[in-house]
Amino acid sequence: MRKYLEDLWGQKVTDVSFSDELCVLDTELGQVVLTVEGDCCSYSYFYDAVGLDHLRNNGAVLRVETIDLGDAFADERGDTWTSIYGIKIVTEHPVFGEVNTVISFRNGSNGYYGGECNSRFEGDHKLHAGTTKALGDHWAKDDA
Repeated sequence: MRKYLEDLWGQKVTDVSFSDELCVLDTELGQVVLTVEGDCCSYSYFYDAVGLDHLRNNGAVLRVETIDLGDAFADERGDTWTSIYGIKIVTEHPVFGEVNTVISFRNGSNGYYGGECNSRFEGDHKLHAGTTKALGDHWAKDDA
């Protein structure tokens, strides 16, 4: 069975950048680019991240998991539903052991569609148009 976002496993992350559709993780070997996609008739976007200092300052990624971040909710009129998805990236802190970084993304639809996150490895370190470097431990969509 393929590991979830396996392009990231074993990589030491040195920097992180975001846009609505991309999360670019600079590693010692190149970039791992996370992309979010919505099913037909929906749209997905990165929403926020917590624990980015752990990701940048700890060792290599031990594993990546999907996590539940809550139920979908509707807008005031009830015609647009927002689903919440989470990615937990686990690294090893030299003193505290395993620590987590959580990146969330959302999907907007009429309630029948969802979204997903995929990864690809790119050997070169390059600037991706529209991305903003995440400074500090947190990032939120409105920071961009």
